[in-house]
Amino acid sequence: MTATITSALCPAELTNHAGFKAFVHGRRDQVRNFLRTGTLSGTFYVRKEKLAAEILQTLVAMGVEDAEALAKESVSAREDGYMRTMPIVATAVLSGLPDKELFYRTARRVLRTPKDAAQFVEVCLSGAIPGRKSFGGCAVKPVREFLENLSEYHALKGSQTQAVSLCDLVRLTHPRPDGEARSELLGWVSGHIEGKNVRSNSRVAAFEELKRATEVARLVELIRNGGLPFEAVTAAVNRPDREVWVELLRVAPIFNLLRNLATFTRHGVFEESENVELAVAKLTRSEAIRQAGIFPHQVYAAWKVYSELPEHDLRIVAALSDALDGSVANLPLFPGRVLIAPDVSGSMHMEVSQGSATSASEVAGVLAAGLLRQCPNARVLPFGTCVVPVSLNPRDSVLANAWAIGQLNGGGTSLCAPIEMLLREHDRVDLFVGLTDNEEWVGRGFLKAWCEYKAKVAPAAKAVLVTIVPNAFRPVPESEPDVHFVHGWSDVVLRHIAEIGGATCEGRDDSDDAV
Repeated sequence: MTATITSALCPAELTNHAGFKAFVHGRRDQVRNFLRTGTLSGTFYVRKEKLAAEILQTLVAMGVEDAEALAKESVSAREDGYMRTMPIVATAVLSGLPDKELFYRTARRVLRTPKDAAQFVEVCLSGAIPGRKSFGGCAVKPVREFLENLSEYHALKGSQTQAVSLCDLVRLTHPRPDGEARSELLGWVSGHIEGKNVRSNSRVAAFEELKRATEVARLVELIRNGGLPFEAVTAAVNRPDREVWVELLRVAPIFNLLRNLATFTRHGVFEESENVELAVAKLTRSEAIRQAGIFPHQVYAAWKVYSELPEHDLRIVAALSDALDGSVANLPLFPGRVLIAPDVSGSMHMEVSQGSATSASEVAGVLAAGLLRQCPNARVLPFGTCVVPVSLNPRDSVLANAWAIGQLNGGGTSLCAPIEMLLREHDRVDLFVGLTDNEEWVGRGFLKAWCEYKAKVAPAAKAVLVTIVPNAFRPVPESEPDVHFVHGWSDVVLRHIAEIGGATCEGRDDSDDAV
């Protein structure tokens, strides 16, 4: 039974995927959850085919009900939540609706890279979007505009391994570039201009020479002066020498470095201390990590992979730890007492997305550890079937505490377990933060325990339930006072919690910004 169907039923008739009484909030909250946590892979409780159908049905219903709201949520999820796939799917849904100008405005902000444009075309061609059984009509315009403004960097980066290639996009949309340089660039992308004849695009010319060069010194020079992306170099150079890998480290953006620490290690790059120091300098620029739209748990995943290498360097391990600490450094200190409750039940031990190196419980651990760092008067109660004991020191690094939480396994899901402990101990907190998949099925339920806690112990307490997997069901009705829902994985989630908890910070919910 999908969310869009069950939302018409009375609360007493609803059960979640585990068969436990649950609630469905308004469609916009469902959309926000799906856009900020959704992937095309399944969850512990729902097969990927069923989940994909549930997400798509909800997005389509939102588009029919309020296309403007769907557009705003899509842009916010892309720009503020750092998500890609679901905002692209939502944009494809908008392309099949009557308001074409709204679709164009949304697409220009959601389709930001060649991979975005290619995935948008794939979704349109899939036949899954109502009102759009092929790629054509209004869907062509934003992709054409993207190609007409394509940079050399994106042309090189996007020319590598995609189901729908840049060449395919050019042939499908027939862009009309302005000027000789852009015409030449798209001619090269489409194969109409041979690489040896490129004159007006220096990066492409350098890339074409790179493919022919054999001397290591010349390869290094072309990478250094040509501004060539990692993907283009590794595709063009057959078995690069160590000097080439060292140069790739020097030019690597932060996200590329995080993903390829093991690769650089395997090729001996970090055998020289100066290269280690260069990597450390890049990794400890926390502002660069934030601007690149990197999730805190992606830094954690990079540490997890790299630290398991036999030849890892402790300076890089420490730099990754510092990078995670930096992701919460700008959060204000919380007033009052905070209870942080990360869900470590069995269902949380699935990967957050297909191919991910981290599980949902590890994501919860990262967010919990980040909050603990900024909440000197906090208590942490991980839970599964019951509260799972763990010893954490707020003065330890975010990484150390995240690892400790992520390794716990509590069996079933009793979202009420931490509240039950607070009741038994008559422990008054000002803010309860649950980090969960909201799929409770053990105990009397969060709602009953929370209402009793508010009545007997802490009448002014607030609760924030952070949903980190796609799920239409909630443990409380939308009308329940002082219970707030936040969706997603990014550091923005921490700022939203801070605002709800009464702290003042720069983060805000941009979902109602104009599109």
